[in-house]
Amino acid sequence: MEEKISPLTIAGRLLPLCLALVLTQTYIWTALVGWEEVANGGHASARKTVIAIVTTASPPVMLIVVVSIGEAILIDSVWGIMMVTARYLTNRFVKPLIERHKSEGREEGEADANRRWTEW
Repeated sequence: MEEKISPLTIAGRLLPLCLALVLTQTYIWTALVGWEEVANGGHASARKTVIAIVTTASPPVMLIVVVSIGEAILIDSVWGIMMVTARYLTNRFVKPLIERHKSEGREEGEADANRRWTEW
């Protein structure tokens, strides 16, 4: 029986990848903003520096989430294309080669068994 795939199962399958991308990209963005604020901000205290980092880094977080979802879907699509291609190449080239060698091995095995029987 063929397994039914719904958008919810696809989203569930991509959720770990999507979360990893969101966290990684948000961390990198915040680190870059923090670096810029510390290097060029000229704030009087650490508290003001942290507030400047948070207010500057927060607005594009939703864009990062949307981009991460798109990246997860793209990565999944490319992975799927690679798997389909690998399965096609296996069925096209590898399986016939294995079957041919199995049949040759059976023929050689039968001939060898017959030869040993007649020698005995």
